[in-house]
Amino acid sequence: MNTTIVWLHGATGRMGRAIQEVAGDFNSMAILALAREGSRPTDKPAVIIDFSLPDGLISAVQMAAEQGVPLVSGTTGLVESHWQALDELSRRQPVLHAHNFSLGLAATRKAAALLGGLLDWDCEIVETHHRLKRDAPSGTALSLVESVRSARSQDVSWQDRMAESRLGERRQPGSLGIGSLRGGSVVGDHSVHFLGDGERVELTHRADDRRIFARGALHAAQKIIGRPTGRYQLDQVLWG
Repeated sequence: MNTTIVWLHGATGRMGRAIQEVAGDFNSMAILALAREGSRPTDKPAVIIDFSLPDGLISAVQMAAEQGVPLVSGTTGLVESHWQALDELSRRQPVLHAHNFSLGLAATRKAAALLGGLLDWDCEIVETHHRLKRDAPSGTALSLVESVRSARSQDVSWQDRMAESRLGERRQPGSLGIGSLRGGSVVGDHSVHFLGDGERVELTHRADDRRIFARGALHAAQKIIGRPTGRYQLDQVLWG
């Protein structure tokens, strides 16, 4: 069996450690943890996985360009310059960036898009995370909103009505709302509520173990190798 060499950038972070913990489930993959930013193992990789910090993403992009291999990244907190770097790399190599690598959540996004296109009801997305998470709303929640918005061809991506509500305001029919809860040790819960007159449909995904994201990232890394250049979504790589 041929072994796939994977360079792991951001190996000392929470997700980097989780990937190393589950690596034994992927016998065909050899994970080479980069000890520090800018280090280069002697073995050439087939793919690079990046779970670092925004500044570290640029190093990962440079390494993928130098090695001529795909990049899979879950680094968060990105700004326009980071997205531009990913877009530029995607003209040379396959690139996948995802806020959430859960296989179940990827399926939930597809289901949310399907329901969003079929039902013109009010849609509320509620996400819950541990007390230490700094950003809100979560990137995963925004990706769910984008799935519904795209299915409906709506211009406005989201409205944080729960944080900015005022007395006397009424929501517009079919509009999208989003709310964030923080507390405890919750890994990540996301619910999509489609609210009609006299009925409602709810989709819920709950993450109980951070290792599901690590496994998803390794699955994505396996499947992106050999694909044409371009930017990819997780569901495209998994099921496209």
